[in-house]
Amino acid sequence: MITAAVYARKSTDQFDADAEHKSVAHQIAGAKAFARAKGFRIDEAHIYSDDAVSGAETTKLVSRQRLLAVIASGHAPFKALILRDSSRFSRRDGHEAFGELQRIAELGIDIHFYQDGTRFAFGSFSDNVVGFVRAEMNAEYRRQIAKFTKDAFMRKAQSGHVCGGKSFGYT
Repeated sequence: MITAAVYARKSTDQFDADAEHKSVAHQIAGAKAFARAKGFRIDEAHIYSDDAVSGAETTKLVSRQRLLAVIASGHAPFKALILRDSSRFSRRDGHEAFGELQRIAELGIDIHFYQDGTRFAFGSFSDNVVGFVRAEMNAEYRRQIAKFTKDAFMRKAQSGHVCGGKSFGYT
């Protein structure tokens, strides 16, 4: 039986949701269901999640860094990594995100995306193109959201509204 690790990430803080209704909890549940269907065993000690951290801010993704350190050690107690999709691992620019997944796969860890049931692959022209394009689409989504957010904050500021943080300690 293949032992698997799980990684889940959500960019925004879901302060209005309790722990079991947060996106990371749903991602972990989805990964566990995928693992059961594939006959994999999830190592509970190797379920990693970062909540309310952008996929582009890799230095702030503490659990992701721990996961990568375990993999880089060469002694990972799992042979598969399950994610919802590649955007959960990284929203860095295409070549960086694709390269990160490629390095993990080169270290002998199979990467599975439960949302579409695919496995990360590289090495052939089609695998490389598809993998890079998906990674670049993830990065472009991040860039577009940043533009939308900036525009929304500009409109709020021009209307005299508070544009971030807590006003006088209130939410």
